[in-house]
Amino acid sequence: MRRFYVFLLALGLVAFAVAFASAACGPCGDVNGTGTVTIGDISCMIACLNMNNCSGIVCPENVDVDGNGWFTAADIDYLIAYLFEDGPAPQCP
Repeated sequence: MRRFYVFLLALGLVAFAVAFASAACGPCGDVNGTGTVTIGDISCMIACLNMNNCSGIVCPENVDVDGNGWFTAADIDYLIAYLFEDGPAPQCP
């Protein structure tokens, strides 16, 4: 009986992890998984591009905000314009 409860606990943890991982990524531009696009996303993108430290990017599908298929400095400029200069919304492919 004890093994059954351990199995149920493990199954519940796996289900929670899958649900959390699939719900973590927010809109296009939310690369750090907070659910909204903020200056923290820009910081993570800069760290990844300039310092090869991509550990803060938990949603890599949301990095290409200009929709051209590549992650470049232009994506960072695009996100800065969106957040601070009333630029167009991010357009992930």
